[in-house]
Amino acid sequence: MQPAWSSLGDSARLRAEWVHGAGRDQQSRLRKGFRAGGGLGGVRPLEAAILTVYGLNLTAVGLLVQAGLIGTPANADHHALAWHAYLWDPWLLVWGVLVTAALLRSR
Repeated sequence: MQPAWSSLGDSARLRAEWVHGAGRDQQSRLRKGFRAGGGLGGVRPLEAAILTVYGLNLTAVGLLVQAGLIGTPANADHHALAWHAYLWDPWLLVWGVLVTAALLRSR
């Protein structure tokens, strides 16, 4: 029977080799994706459009809530609603627009 520390060392060495190999494999797949015209490592126009429409929808509804045109329940967390309306939801919109622009530029 081997000591426990021996198997831990072997396990750590194997994990390190696996991580190093996986990183190299990921880089080569990304390069192949760009060379093959996959653009952005496989992001498709539908995915970019979904992200953009989702961000636009959330931003518009959040801003309507903040303007008082859409009511909220009395127990709603108004601080969280404002945080989403002014930061997170527009970030999704910007992210979607940037991914769409990068996808179009990569063609």
